[in-house]
Amino acid sequence: MKITPSKKSIHIPFLSLSAVSFILGILFAYYIKLDFIILYVATLFSLGILFYLYKKQRGNNCLIILILFLIGILHQTNFATLYPDDIYYLSKLKLNKVKVGGLQISPMQQGPFNRSFVFLAQNIRVNNLSSKVNGKVYVRFNKKINLNYGDRLVIEGKLLALKEGGYFNNALIRRGIRSTLIVGRYDWIDKEAMGGFSIKKAAFQIKEKLKQQFNNLSSPAKDFYIAFILGDREGLSKDIYSVFRYTGTVHILAISGLHIGIVIFILIVFLKVLRLKLKARFIITALFLLFYSFITGLRSSVVRAVIMGVTFLLSFIVKREYYIYNSLALAAMIILGIWPWQIFDVGFQLSFISVLSIVFISPKILAILPKVKNRIVSFIKASFVVSLSACLGTAPLVAYYFGMVSFISVVANIFIVSLMPFILAGGFVYLLASFMFPGLTKWLALSLEFMISVLIFLAIYFKNIPFAYFYIDKPAIGILLVYYIIILTIFNSQNLWAFFRKRP
Repeated sequence: MKITPSKKSIHIPFLSLSAVSFILGILFAYYIKLDFIILYVATLFSLGILFYLYKKQRGNNCLIILILFLIGILHQTNFATLYPDDIYYLSKLKLNKVKVGGLQISPMQQGPFNRSFVFLAQNIRVNNLSSKVNGKVYVRFNKKINLNYGDRLVIEGKLLALKEGGYFNNALIRRGIRSTLIVGRYDWIDKEAMGGFSIKKAAFQIKEKLKQQFNNLSSPAKDFYIAFILGDREGLSKDIYSVFRYTGTVHILAISGLHIGIVIFILIVFLKVLRLKLKARFIITALFLLFYSFITGLRSSVVRAVIMGVTFLLSFIVKREYYIYNSLALAAMIILGIWPWQIFDVGFQLSFISVLSIVFISPKILAILPKVKNRIVSFIKASFVVSLSACLGTAPLVAYYFGMVSFISVVANIFIVSLMPFILAGGFVYLLASFMFPGLTKWLALSLEFMISVLIFLAIYFKNIPFAYFYIDKPAIGILLVYYIIILTIFNSQNLWAFFRKRP
C-alpha cells in the first residue's frame, strides 16, 4: 500500500513542543503546589497578551508554548483540588458503620481475596446525622451480589483515607480517589435502583454480552480472548501473567497500541479486497476504532490506544503529511486533557516510549545493516530491529516499575508478536460467526485454542531459557535520565551513523 501525502504539512516542531510544554505543566503542578486563583489570573493575562500580539501579527509561538505550560499547571491543579464537601475530609476521621449513598462508576473488579469498584459518593449518614458529600471512593467487599455500572447504592462500612505510599495507593490518589470504604462481614450493600441510561453503562452491558459469546472456548483460551478482544484480564491466572512478564511480552495481554495497529492493518487489508478507495478505508477504519473502544467498555487504556490510532488515520483523511511525532504529540495532549493522571500510568509511559523508540531508533539501525533481497529474511531482520528498538526504549521503565531485566524479550517478542495478527483476526471472525453462524463456533474454537496453546508454549519455552531474565534493585530516576540521554546521543549522532553507513 503506497501512500503519497499532500504537500500540505503540519509545522513539525511546534505541535511536539506544545505537547511537551503541556506535559511539563502537569508535572510541575503535581510536584509543586500553587494557588489556583494565581494560576487562573496568570493564564488569562497570557491569553490577553497572545490576543494582542495576534492582532499586531507578531511572532507568538513562544507565548503559545508558555500558555500551554500554564494550562497544564491549571488543568492538574484543578483536577487535584479538593472541595469543602469532599468525602475525603470525613474519611480522615476513620468512621465505622457509616452509610454512604451514591453511584457505582466503574465495573466490578474481581481480585484474589475481594471484589472492588469505584463509587461516587453523594450523601453520608453517621449515627443520626446525615450530610451531602462529593468525591470518589474505592469500595472493597467480599459478598456475592450482582452490581453493575450506574447502579444507585447505599453502602455500610468503614470509611478510611487512603495513605500515600505504594504503587496501588498512589495510582488511586492520582486518579482523584482518596478514600476507601471497606464493607465488613456484617456490613451491607443495598441496591436502591438500577440507574438510568448512560453511554458508558450501555457499553458495559454490550461488553458483558460479548463475553458470553466466548463460552464455547475452554480455559485458558477463553480468558486469553476476552483479554485480547475485550480488554478484561481478570480471568488470566497469576502464573500465566508471570510467564509473559518474565519474557517481556506482557504487553500483549492488554489492548494497547500494538493491538490497535494490528486491527488497523487487518481492516485496511480487508477493505482493500472489497476495492474501496483509500480515503474510504481510512474513514471506515477510524469509525470502527471508535466503536471498538465503546464495546470494550471505554476503558482508559483502550481509549488511549484508539486515540493514537485515529490520530494516525486522520492525518491521511485530511490530506496532511503524516509525521509520527506530531501524531503522538496530539494523541498525548488529548489523552492528558481528559485524564491528567495518565502521565503517571505505566501503560501510558510504555505505550508512548515504545512507539517513539521504534520510530527514532529503527531507521538508523536498518540503515547500517546490509540489504537483503529475500523477503522472508528481510521481514525477520526488520522484526528483530523493531523489537530491539522497543526493548532499548522500554527496558529502563520495566526495570524501574518491575525490578527486572529480560534479555530474552527481543527474541521472544519477534515470535510471540508475530502470532498476534492471526490470533486477533481469529478472535474477531469467531465473534462475528457467533452471531451470524453459531454452528461454526465449535469448529472455530478448535483453531483458536490451538493458537493460544502455541502462544503459551512459546512463552514458557523462552521463560525457561537459562539467564533469560534477572531481578535488579529499583534504579534511581537519575540513572534513567542518563540512560535516555546516552541513547539520544548515540542514535542522534549523524557522524557516527554516517561512518557505519560508509563502511564497505
